[in-house]
Amino acid sequence: MVNNTSNINNINNVNNVSNIKNINQFFNSLKLNYFVMPAMDKDAEANSHEKLGDVHYIKGDYARSLWHFKKAKVLGVPDDFIELKIIKSQEKISSDTSMVNTISTLNTINTTRNSYIDIEIDNFRLIPFEIYITFSFILFIAFLMVINFWINSAKFKTIELRKRGGYFFMMLFFSFIFALIPLFVYQLYISKQKFAVVLNNTTLKDGPSEIFNDSEEVLAGTKILVNKNYNGRYFIVTPTKIKGWILKKDVGVY
Repeated sequence: MVNNTSNINNINNVNNVSNIKNINQFFNSLKLNYFVMPAMDKDAEANSHEKLGDVHYIKGDYARSLWHFKKAKVLGVPDDFIELKIIKSQEKISSDTSMVNTISTLNTINTTRNSYIDIEIDNFRLIPFEIYITFSFILFIAFLMVINFWINSAKFKTIELRKRGGYFFMMLFFSFIFALIPLFVYQLYISKQKFAVVLNNTTLKDGPSEIFNDSEEVLAGTKILVNKNYNGRYFIVTPTKIKGWILKKDVGVY
């Protein structure tokens, strides 16, 4: 993995592309490594995304660099500077977007800010699944402590002896179910959310086909949430002001 110092130097010296020898050869080798994922473990995949993000940043393709850095972060890349790289890519995208908006009157949308809920869901996706398991276990232990306190209370002892077992197992059952709620929320909702970065300036369609009318034009670097997948296109869920279908090739899901 490229060390942290060299990664930051690459970003801070983005204008000195001439100092990097054989960049196209390096880029092609990284693409080859990226697509040979079946033979790679999760850490290697994350490292490949980070390296690809560095290369795209140096080449000035900030939308793709943002996507690769986001993907690396989701995969758990062990790099303290990955968040800084994401921020720097977003700053470059915002700067380019401001320049475009000053010379264009097109109905063009670009947003690097999602709603508060989307941001929180995105943050929860970055928490390792093992943490959710640990939290559920701690929650179950806490419920057991409450049950133990209850069965040793004077109120519990007033219950008929033949009913105590039923109450105990009922409390134990519901404690187990409630303790699993974080795992259910993660598996059934959070992990299934598809966040993406628009990779190319593109025009959305009102439906999942070329026969539908054009809607908004969206700039590269826009962060979106997609769900429906039909006929090679994704439907954009948020930001809510963006409505339409976008080609798969124009987005990077992370």
